[in-house]
Amino acid sequence: MLSVAIHPLLGRTIQLNDASVTVVGIGPQEFNGGRGITTGAVWLSISALDDTNGRSQSLTRRQDHPLRVVARLAPDVTPEAAQAAMDQLAARLVQDYPDANRVRDHDRGIHVLPVQLVGAENRGSLVPAVIFLMGVVGLVLLVASVNLANLMLVRGMSRGREIGVRLALGGSRARLIRVVYGETVVLAVVGAGVGLALTYWLMTRLGKLELSLAGPANFDIRLDWNVFAFTMVMAVGASLVAGLLPAIRITSPRATSILQVHPGRRPGSRFGLAGALVSAQVASSLILLVAAGLFIDGAIRASSADPGFDPENLAIIGVDLNSLDLEANGVRAKYDALEEQIEGLPGVLGASYTRNLPATSGGTTTLLVGDLIDGRRRPVEVPWNLVRGDFFSLMEIPLLHGRLFDQSDRAGAPPRVVVSRAMAEVFWGHSDVVGEVYHTENAPNVAVEIIGVVEATKVTSLAEAPTPLVYFDGQESAQTRMNLLIRTDGPASAVLSMARQRARELDPRISILTATTMDSYLAGTLAPQRLVARVLFVIGVFALGLAALGIYAVVSFKVSKRVSEVGIRMALGASRFSVVRLFLKENAAVVGLGGLVGVGLAIPLAYLIGVAFTGTRGLPVPVLLACLVTLGVAALLATAVPACRAAHLDPARTLRQE
Repeated sequence: MLSVAIHPLLGRTIQLNDASVTVVGIGPQEFNGGRGITTGAVWLSISALDDTNGRSQSLTRRQDHPLRVVARLAPDVTPEAAQAAMDQLAARLVQDYPDANRVRDHDRGIHVLPVQLVGAENRGSLVPAVIFLMGVVGLVLLVASVNLANLMLVRGMSRGREIGVRLALGGSRARLIRVVYGETVVLAVVGAGVGLALTYWLMTRLGKLELSLAGPANFDIRLDWNVFAFTMVMAVGASLVAGLLPAIRITSPRATSILQVHPGRRPGSRFGLAGALVSAQVASSLILLVAAGLFIDGAIRASSADPGFDPENLAIIGVDLNSLDLEANGVRAKYDALEEQIEGLPGVLGASYTRNLPATSGGTTTLLVGDLIDGRRRPVEVPWNLVRGDFFSLMEIPLLHGRLFDQSDRAGAPPRVVVSRAMAEVFWGHSDVVGEVYHTENAPNVAVEIIGVVEATKVTSLAEAPTPLVYFDGQESAQTRMNLLIRTDGPASAVLSMARQRARELDPRISILTATTMDSYLAGTLAPQRLVARVLFVIGVFALGLAALGIYAVVSFKVSKRVSEVGIRMALGASRFSVVRLFLKENAAVVGLGGLVGVGLAIPLAYLIGVAFTGTRGLPVPVLLACLVTLGVAALLATAVPACRAAHLDPARTLRQE
């Protein structure tokens, strides 16, 4: 007998934006509708947009394209045939609706994509971060591999007489290479196993990954057989590559020549292959340190950047009036009543509303701005904001030219806007653009007049370059979600609880989405960059430690091979400082070469990081100097420790042993 379990939520009614909806089905946990990494908890039919205060107006506006069509091809239809049919449909739409299907000098098309690529636009913003992360991991793997190669080379050179005897007695070179390779692979596999164990231990304690994204995200981060196989393949592959040169070098036929050399004879002052490997480690470590330094510098610059307004003593209350089910006049009246209640609190100097908060990505509007070269109106996406009341004076944003919104800009007046200085200078070449007009893609025949220019503020992030911004008068708007800004005469945190209480007293149905200070909010926008800076700093220090270990191993090996030379020098009157200086001088060339290569590679890397992440240009000199000093100190310590140990040897005992 087949038993079917009925989910207790089926058939129940839930509230969404003050609308009652019935649950008719339960989908699998991993289903996200082809939205890439973004997730959704509730799925509604398009017919429910009006009832749930959704973006239903886009269904009747041909210039809006918020929806994606999902279709299953018939068994005998190929993707190419479906694309050809869609091309014909797009061509007919261009003929029937030329204005709505013309964007940036080309016609809109219909693209048929496989389901694997659906949601690719959501993943596109993460591609630079993923590539950068894989590059960092690759550099760490390179440093570890070079370190392994160096250690195996030093170990093999210390066994030079053994290998020389084996070769002299007719031993097979291939067999000796297998022996060296075997040791390398064993070390790599053991290291990979320890790394996987540590990764599993960390993942069980880190919990779910939380990132500051526009919405909830689904990152499927877990250890499975694919990860295990990839790790082992990379470990074994890296070990084989890392062990190739040492295996060839220490098993070469020239290894038998060591039998003709006195064991105490100086093997030469150059590091050779070992020195080249050390230089590679130094260069890779410097690149990682520079990457970490750039993110740290970017976070410091952003945190100290001028946002264009005064964030001190400023509180934020996110308000949602959806559940009140008010008409447009009721929404505006409720905002006015709440503002009046908040301004009556002790310590409050004033209050005002804004749709979008600073330093956070918001919406854009498509403007048709005349080109200064040929005068053609081209569509450009410009961030916008909707403000009410005394927003500019409350935020202490200076008015540079013209005037601000007043009663004459309300209902029935021609469309008028206030723009930032950055927008005026980008599109008109100067700041005083009062009286200029532009058009929008939605209403290309309606001129929008600029009545004022205010100082530029940070629009999407604290680290951005000056970004254009257009302000709309929101006094007559019926937006049900706004941010109430409160200016106080003391710490802004002191009024948060009182403001929430006044909102509940005014109407308990008002939803408070956020309640924080502007300082805390701006600091939160930098949290992802600070997290990346910390992670890169730890990785850079780890790579630097590996490089220092490689330098220490090579110098220690060289010291052990030159004990008799050091003893003779000290017996003839050389000071301990001169012995230490000898090894420091010889190692300086190797470290210096690695540093030069690292600087040469770090300069283009700094440009790419600035373009994709931090917004900085070039490699700041303080960051480069700090990284070079850190690297130099680590290399100095790694060289000085074995050199000082050699300088404290007893010359008489050393010569007697020889």
